[in-house]
Amino acid sequence: MFVREHRVDGAPPPHPAGAAGPEDRRALGTLLLIHGLGSWGQCFDRILDHPDLASWGKLVPDLPGHGRSPWPPTPASLTALVEGIARWLDDRDETALTLVGHSLGGVLAQILTERFPEHVRAVVDVEGNISSVDCFFSGRAAALSPIEFCESEVEPMIDEIYRAGLEDEALRDYHASLRMCDPRTFHALSVDLVSLSGSGTLAARLAALPVPVFYIAGSPGGIGHRSLALIQAAGLDCTIIEPAGHAPFIDQPDRFARALAGIVGRLPAG
Repeated sequence: MFVREHRVDGAPPPHPAGAAGPEDRRALGTLLLIHGLGSWGQCFDRILDHPDLASWGKLVPDLPGHGRSPWPPTPASLTALVEGIARWLDDRDETALTLVGHSLGGVLAQILTERFPEHVRAVVDVEGNISSVDCFFSGRAAALSPIEFCESEVEPMIDEIYRAGLEDEALRDYHASLRMCDPRTFHALSVDLVSLSGSGTLAARLAALPVPVFYIAGSPGGIGHRSLALIQAAGLDCTIIEPAGHAPFIDQPDRFARALAGIVGRLPAG
C-alpha cells in the first residue's frame, strides 16, 4: 500500500527560557488528519496553517484510491485499509498521534485505535459514521453492484454534487475530489461502511477506546438526530460547530480550528 502525504511541521510553542527544543514538539505531538470516503487530504487545507493550530505538526495522507495516491489493483476493505495505515505508521516510526478523522476517516481512526493503540494518543472523530442515517452517498453506492455503480451511478452522482456545489463550498471540494477517486474503491468501502454503520455499535465502541475520545459535529446540516442521540447516550464528549454541515472544517474553519485546539490542548503532554 502507498499513501501520498502532505506534512506540515508545528511551530515551537512559547518557552520560558525563550527557546523551544525538540522535547516541546514531541510533547505537543502530531495530528494525523484522515479524510472521508471519496475525499482527499486537500479538504483540510483551510485549517492546516491556521494560527490556532500552529503548534502541532500535521500529517495529511491521501488514502489509496483517493486524491494523489495511486488506484490499487484491488480495492481494499476497511480492515485491510486500517492494516495498511498501521504498516505505514510503523515504517515511519509514528507514535502518540492524535487522530482527526472525518466521516469514513472517523471510522478508520476508531478501528485503528482498537487494533493498534500504540500509535494513538487521542481520537477526534469529526462527523464520523455512527448509524445508518449517516450513509448518504455510501448508501447509494452500496445498494448497487460494483458494475452497476461504476457504469451507471458514478457520473450522475458526481453531476448532482457539482450542481449542489454551486452554492456549497464543501460540496465543491467534494466534487473535485470525486474526480480523483477510484469508483471501485468508493464502492467497496461503501459496502463495508454501510454494514458497520447499520450495526448500531459504533458509538459504544468509540466510547470504549483506551484513549481520550472527542466528537465534533456540524449543525444544522451535519449529524442526524439518531446518531447524535447515540453519541450522547454513550457519554462521548461532543462539540457542535454552528452553523455548519458535514464538513465543519470547511464551513467554519475558524470555529473548527479553535475547537480542535481547545480539545488537543487539554491532552496530557507526552
